[in-house]
Amino acid sequence: PDMPVLYYQRASILSDLERYKESIESAQKYLDILGDDPDMLNMMAASHLELKQHDKARDCALRVLSEAPLNEEALTYFGRTARPEDAAKFEELLRKSEDAETCLISIASSLADEPSSAVHDVLVSVAEKVAPDAEVTASLKTERRARELWVKVTAAGAGGDALLVS
Repeated sequence: PDMPVLYYQRASILSDLERYKESIESAQKYLDILGDDPDMLNMMAASHLELKQHDKARDCALRVLSEAPLNEEALTYFGRTARPEDAAKFEELLRKSEDAETCLISIASSLADEPSSAVHDVLVSVAEKVAPDAEVTASLKTERRARELWVKVTAAGAGGDALLVS
């Protein structure tokens, strides 16, 4: 007979060892036996993010948020993977959060090396509505402007240096 606790422990250990694919497999076996569990789904979301499987991470986070809309960890994973069409839902969930600003800070810091401008755009638009005066919102807006300038500079090629000076 299957013992769910063993799958849970195995998934956790494999995640700690950065063996994310195997961790996800054990986590799925656990969920197959016991059904959705927020801790396990959040662990799976984290593993999917490590594997750059953003859609799967987003799906795990949404499964948690459908049952526990105040789950800050799932909200953070959702924010890290949000698509433009998710902006309204992300805003709604963030407004319910006990500490929206801290959640935004966590998401922003985790996106520092993320090349996807779509996720940044969602984060900025939601931050401007939920925490317009927060330092993290100002920082996100500055980063967005820098990204926009970088796109212009790279598109301009050799003449792009002039854009940096102007």
